[in-house]
Amino acid sequence: MILEAFTAVIMIGYFYFVQHLAVSSVALILIFSLVGIAGSFMVAWFGIRINTLANSRTAFASLANRIPFPPSRSSRGFPSACC
Repeated sequence: MILEAFTAVIMIGYFYFVQHLAVSSVALILIFSLVGIAGSFMVAWFGIRINTLANSRTAFASLANRIPFPPSRSSRGFPSACC
């Protein structure tokens, strides 16, 4: 939150005082900046969630002496993206 606030202060200073944009334009820029930050946060959260799931599957499979991700039916020996 502190980094976002600092970035907002810098953006307001640049776009309002240096570029002389209207307050509505600066507000729109800040809103889209927050949307972008929120999107990045959600992508990171999802990645952490999926990574935790994969790690737990691997850990519990190793405790049970099983293969966590069974081999696919691919003829090349590695998982295939289709079929």
